[in-house]
Amino acid sequence: MDEILKLEILTPDKLFFSERCKKIVAYGEAGYFTVLPGHMKMVSNLNIGELKIDTETEDDLEKESLPFFVAGGCMKIYKNVIQVVTGAAEKIDDIDIDRAKQSMDQAVEILRDVKGGIDYNRAKLAYSRAETRIALAKKYGRGGDD
Repeated sequence: MDEILKLEILTPDKLFFSERCKKIVAYGEAGYFTVLPGHMKMVSNLNIGELKIDTETEDDLEKESLPFFVAGGCMKIYKNVIQVVTGAAEKIDDIDIDRAKQSMDQAVEILRDVKGGIDYNRAKLAYSRAETRIALAKKYGRGGDD
């Protein structure tokens, strides 16, 4: 049997995802990077963006790619066990596009009214999370043309 990875995605509320997989593509501070079995030990910050995994199938004839949204965080790689700790994670199919658009609109209003400080930084992050959710939903055929 080929080597595999064990991926765990942890959010503040729960163990969001735990599965064996063959490959992980994550969006770090220096851009996208790929994790394969036997990867060196590493800890990396993750940006708001996509985390994509190729799952293992029983007969190994079909590959299934699962894309997720992650709200930044960090990834630890050690002996083929990968732990992602993030403030929020969603399966792409679970993204609520209307809610993301509302969050984006609220963030825009705050950014117009506030010129700096904590509220401004929070609004920038909220805007980025919403924008990324919408972009990923569209990338995977869930968004409209607007």
